Amino acid sequence: MFSQLYKSIALLGMQTRRRCKRLFKWLFSVVKKPFFAVMALFHVIFTALDHFTFRTARNASQDFRRLKAEVSASVITLRNLIKNAPFKAPSALFAYTRKAVRTHRTVFTYTLNTVLPVLAAVIMLLTINYWATRNFALKVTRGETVIGCVKSEAALKSASKQALASLNTGLNLAHSEDILSDVSYAVECVSPDEISDAATVRNELIKQSDGNVISACGIYIDGSFICALKSELSAMGVFENIISSYIPVHDNSRVAFVENFEYVQGYYPNDENVIWDTATLSQKLKSTKNSAVSYTVKSGDTISKIANLFGMTTAQIYSANPELKKTSLSVGTVISLSSDVSYVRVKEVQTVTALEEVPYEIIKTETPSLFKGSSRVKTKGINGEANVTRLVTYIGDNAVSSVEVARTVTKEPVSQVTEVGTLTLSRVPDNYTVTHTNGRFCWPAAKAKTITSSYGYRSLGFHSAIDISCSGAAGTLVLAADAGTVTYSGWRDDGGGYCVIIKHSDGLSTFYAHMKENSLMVRTGQKVSKGQAIGRIGSTGYAFGAHLHFEVRLNGNSVNPLPYLGLG
Repeated sequence: MFSQLYKSIALLGMQTRRRCKRLFKWLFSVVKKPFFAVMALFHVIFTALDHFTFRTARNASQDFRRLKAEVSASVITLRNLIKNAPFKAPSALFAYTRKAVRTHRTVFTYTLNTVLPVLAAVIMLLTINYWATRNFALKVTRGETVIGCVKSEAALKSASKQALASLNTGLNLAHSEDILSDVSYAVECVSPDEISDAATVRNELIKQSDGNVISACGIYIDGSFICALKSELSAMGVFENIISSYIPVHDNSRVAFVENFEYVQGYYPNDENVIWDTATLSQKLKSTKNSAVSYTVKSGDTISKIANLFGMTTAQIYSANPELKKTSLSVGTVISLSSDVSYVRVKEVQTVTALEEVPYEIIKTETPSLFKGSSRVKTKGINGEANVTRLVTYIGDNAVSSVEVARTVTKEPVSQVTEVGTLTLSRVPDNYTVTHTNGRFCWPAAKAKTITSSYGYRSLGFHSAIDISCSGAAGTLVLAADAGTVTYSGWRDDGGGYCVIIKHSDGLSTFYAHMKENSLMVRTGQKVSKGQAIGRIGSTGYAFGAHLHFEVRLNGNSVNPLPYLGLG
């Protein structure tokens, strides 16, 4: 038994060895060709590099060492010649140099092939760097004096216009001279820091003009020139005094001017109409630019007539004259149309933090259990709360703007989920069809189409509706004539029997009476859609035979239903 097991194991080992040997032999035959091909390629590449690069470098290195030894020997010989025969030294130096170039050509060739490309790259980089930092501009001169460099001729003309405007500022005259008449310019390549801005060129043109100008600080209010002061600090001090004297009306507020101020340093005409002192400027700023306007009431005047006359609204007149709300308009009464407007106004910007409601979101979902046009609230929405910080701007006592700057939600709102019906109106349950008319309402009965009693007077008195019936009318579906809200659904003791009343838009409501017992399909407060089944025709209440009493009411008063059904 053991001998047989041993033979089986030995046979398995020999077969495994034979199979593995064949497998490795096959793998070697497969890998051998591409391996040797790659190795041959590397050999070719290395040989080429060695031939064209490494060998040349080695030869140059060996030749350089020989050149170095010869140069050392030549230096010793030249020193001896300089001492003993100095006139022969130059010719010997020339001969040694010629021999070195001819004998050691490899060193010089290799050096040139290496140095020249590097030198060319350096020159190219320096050239690119130089021209990258240069710009073409117009160099402007007047005679021998350089005014500046501008980017274009348009910039120069703009500067000249600004210069003329400054020369004419505050004066009722105009310089007719062309400020560029004796100015010349030419295109030159300059660095960026040599290019002047329009303000610099403008100031240079003004300085070199024939006008009497001085350096000053121009003051502009909302873009309009007011005056110029010799010192910008003095001008700023005048405005600072006005602000500091203002007493804030509202708590936790900061004050600022309503108008926009600009200080422009430059050259201005040396004229008393242009150059002011601080006292004159302060007096000007404290004055009014618009005086109060009033109107004396004449015979036949009304508030609306006066408002139209002056292009105002009645609300604006009442706001300016609150006493008019308490008294009647009489001849001779003086009405204020506008108050004095200060030359400069101060505004207060107050930081106000208040708790505000965050409206809930209404999410609408479609449901086939409701008719189109109908909806119901599935989940009631709840408003959230947030601390809201606003910047409220006041001019006087009037808030002119409010800007929200921060909001912190303290209570998240709960979204309202509203189901919206998708059930079509043309086909509805119980296999009936809605008949649409040429009027606003659809026909209020599914199968009954005959009018058995009209609207108006009859033998029993005034009939405030129309009666609708047909053969076998009992049990026929009654339909809502239009979408609306059910305001009554149930029994009425006034003879109507089982009734439904639906309130529609525009003051309209419809009344459906004498319906079958236990057939009402809607409840009070329910929203219904146009054509929705609300009950069945019967003969309950004061009725002779099964029919539908269909009544239309406008603002509570009954009206003829026929026009609303496209029949009147």
